[in-house]
Amino acid sequence: MEKEKTLKTSKLKEFGQKTLDFINKITSTSFVTTLMESFILIMPIIITSTVFILAAELAPSFGYKWKDADGNILNQGYATFSDFCYRMYNLSYGILGLALVIAISYKLTEKISPKLQADRKMNVIIICISSVLAYMLFSVPNLWSVGAEETQTNVLWIISAIFGVKGLFISMLTGMSVPWLFLLFFKYNITIRLSKQVPQSISQSFLNIFPILFTIIIYGLLGWVFIEFTDNTMLDAVFKALTPLLEGAKSYWFFTLWSIVISFTWFVGIHPNVWYGVTGSLGPLAVAENVAAFEAGEQAVNWNADPFATGAYNMGGSGAQIAVPFIIILFCKSKQLKSIGMVAVVPILFQVNEPILFGLPTILNPIMLIPMIAAPLLNSIIGIIFILGFGMNASIIQLPWSMPIVISIPISSQFQASSFILPWVWFGVSFAVWMPFVLIQDKINYKKELLVNDPNEFVDYRNGVQYIKDAMFNRAKHLEIKNLKAAQKAEEVVQETPVIKSTLSKLETIEALVVCIGAGTSAMLAETINQAFKDSEVSVNAKACSVGNYSEFIGNTNICIISPQAQTVQKAIDSLALNKTDLVVLQTKGPEFLEMIQSKKITKTKIIEKIEELRRKVSAKV
Repeated sequence: MEKEKTLKTSKLKEFGQKTLDFINKITSTSFVTTLMESFILIMPIIITSTVFILAAELAPSFGYKWKDADGNILNQGYATFSDFCYRMYNLSYGILGLALVIAISYKLTEKISPKLQADRKMNVIIICISSVLAYMLFSVPNLWSVGAEETQTNVLWIISAIFGVKGLFISMLTGMSVPWLFLLFFKYNITIRLSKQVPQSISQSFLNIFPILFTIIIYGLLGWVFIEFTDNTMLDAVFKALTPLLEGAKSYWFFTLWSIVISFTWFVGIHPNVWYGVTGSLGPLAVAENVAAFEAGEQAVNWNADPFATGAYNMGGSGAQIAVPFIIILFCKSKQLKSIGMVAVVPILFQVNEPILFGLPTILNPIMLIPMIAAPLLNSIIGIIFILGFGMNASIIQLPWSMPIVISIPISSQFQASSFILPWVWFGVSFAVWMPFVLIQDKINYKKELLVNDPNEFVDYRNGVQYIKDAMFNRAKHLEIKNLKAAQKAEEVVQETPVIKSTLSKLETIEALVVCIGAGTSAMLAETINQAFKDSEVSVNAKACSVGNYSEFIGNTNICIISPQAQTVQKAIDSLALNKTDLVVLQTKGPEFLEMIQSKKITKTKIIEKIEELRRKVSAKV
């Protein structure tokens, strides 16, 4: 029976590894990584712009009326304030398409520039400007129709219609293609050749003439064809073509089934952000639709808007694991699980659940497949019931994904009573679904620990509930256990990390960079590294970043630690390390990454190994 169970687990892991290898090949392409990094790059614009909606509607959400049922203004001061806030919103969120095309062209240029010779580097600013030109040639009509009785045109509305969320797909098309057009011209040196006496700065400017000219001709011609023969800009034509798909994505069938896709993706070890290139535009489009509905006095019902969608799918991280650390702390006996629960309890409030994913573990653990899928599925159904059944608004304000859901849902739904209740219902579902499976895992771990533990070592196997009972009602037993633990700790011989070679102590500060998907767990490891080397012979300065902005820090980095969920950037960083003498890379596995977060000793040992590797690499190049 045990052999059969082991065989099934082995086959599942083998299947997961094959799936992971296949998906990694796809997700490591410049197309997918560029889209993911670009959406992360413009996220501050999305978040800050929707805050103005909160400011404009904060007082009305608590019952204050500044205009009557017929739209007549009752308070001119508040009306002016509201107009100001909506102007800020329209001129920030309303140019999201423009921001995305700049972000995509910038990120893609960074990735493809190394394909060129050193003396033919492309100018990223020129490429970004050219991408904006291409976007405008696809999106701006010759004429703008207004109503017969209108004497003025709402310019803010026109700007939003051309450069807003409606243009996200055109942003992807132009931002992804213009840099490749430039690469073609630079690679084959198609340019106006000047004499060697001409200053290099002037010669460099002439390198961009042909690619800009052909950008205008190609995109201008395509845009003109659409306007002349379809009476639509390409922006409108593409958006209309995709409308059926976008409408389908708003169905409750898609919303609930997508929760299964996200959860299963993480279960086999692939971060769900790989889907961002496919679904990344749904959130901004949903927020814009909900804002328009709310402004018109209607219910906001597009549940694809964040943070509502994040709460339904990922309260506490993928798998809706918000309750798992609390279950572990209160009811588990295993020493290993209790240490994981204590590490995870704070991060999980902010949707950072890697300690649970890799420490419980959840990934490729057959026991955890059912709750991993069931909890988000049930929560997404409950979320839909709250919107359709109880009239709750979906999110009209996009807030950081890391904000605790019990706070972000009420804010984003304008403080409706039901929005305060929903997060706690989601928490209850998470608790009920995950508890039996976590306890099964605890029983397995507990039995294993009893078999392998040193009989002379005292281990406190009380769960949290028993600990509280003893502390309150059985003080003698509680104090006895407390004294035993204190005595054992005092007897422990702390083995110091091997002394660093004198050659290393002469090095200047080592710059370490921890990269993960969202800079959550990477910040935890960076802090552990800094603490481990606080009083060391070698000065190590560790920073954390996400996959979307690692390129901003990698130039000054000596040791790059890549988290398990950030494997998509490993190939790019390894390539940089080949050409950068003072850079080494540590790609961590799931348990290894968690061990480093938990133990300064393990972290210090691994970093010293990498410092030694760095020293050898630098010496070999001298």
